[in-house]
Amino acid sequence: MASWKVSPLRTSCLVMPVSLTISGGTVDVTAYNNGLAANKIVVTGGQITAVSTYTGDDAANKAIDVPGNTTTYFQIPSTSAFLASTNTTSSYNVGNLNNLATYDWVRIGDFVYLHDVELPSGYYLESGNSTATITTVMPSSGEYAYYEDGVLTLRYYEYSGNSIAIRAFADLTVESLGGSTINHIISHAGDLTFMGSGVLDIERNMANDAVNVAGDVYVKSSKITIDGSGGNGIDCKHFYLNGGKVWLDAYFDGINVDTGLTVNGGALIATSTATTNDTLYSAINSTATAPTITIKSGLNHMVGRTASPDDGLSTSFTEGDYDFVAVGDLVMVRNAILTLGDYIRNGNSTPTLSGGADNYAYYSSSNRLI
Repeated sequence: MASWKVSPLRTSCLVMPVSLTISGGTVDVTAYNNGLAANKIVVTGGQITAVSTYTGDDAANKAIDVPGNTTTYFQIPSTSAFLASTNTTSSYNVGNLNNLATYDWVRIGDFVYLHDVELPSGYYLESGNSTATITTVMPSSGEYAYYEDGVLTLRYYEYSGNSIAIRAFADLTVESLGGSTINHIISHAGDLTFMGSGVLDIERNMANDAVNVAGDVYVKSSKITIDGSGGNGIDCKHFYLNGGKVWLDAYFDGINVDTGLTVNGGALIATSTATTNDTLYSAINSTATAPTITIKSGLNHMVGRTASPDDGLSTSFTEGDYDFVAVGDLVMVRNAILTLGDYIRNGNSTPTLSGGADNYAYYSSSNRLI
């Protein structure tokens, strides 16, 4: 892929009367006046950074300069991250095309950030790599994060440091293979989808929600456990559960949604353990006056006014009423909740993923308990 960098002292880097198309490679431009200037700029791929260091009228000198109708004369893929700042310092701020004329720094491309390290499409980051070196070669350990075309694959990846584990700026799918542990996911723009055959543990250890998403959250497969101690588990517009298993244990809201929750399959167990202002927090909560809660016919519901299923089975529930909600393809045995593939050994009250040599109950398929 082509890569070029230019840094003139007192002029614009690229001034063109016709259109400029960038379809790949790396473009890094820093200029005193305009960084990139053309009648029309079309971006279809690649990684772009444009900076204007002019200290006077920002409206006349900017990172990217195109005619007034921005959406006509400056086009980028809907899947690209678009970060922007009104000064020359890099930022996690998602840019707005309508404010393009105000930006001195612009970053465009297909990438995510893992604990403050930019991971472009096609790159790996090895688990436990304290130097945070990205590479296009799969680490020999087989324990890594790999990002490509909007999909972040975590394979036995571990991170619990003091920065956000994952930051996304467009639609992102997180695929878990094996067992991985991270601390937070923030999606500044777009939807977040979980899938995969592995287990993903998300442990909140900072002053953020464990998972905070500007758009919707979709769970298609995989097993996800979220420890939202001290905050919310998931905060998003709408939560969709189509498969997999999600366990949420939060201090405030298990899931806080703007528009509602839809469960078509899989299993969700959400708990709020707050004791202060308890009426404000619940297992499923919403900022909407009348959120939409849709549960596929045939799926079970278990609810509790405390952080346990003390109200037992229920045919329905409303957001904001319960500190405990379990919904989906699940069943209760000996006061323990079993989801598909779970065992409970004779005399125990905690489900396991294997029956062992003991006598056990096994939830093998929908509505079938062995």
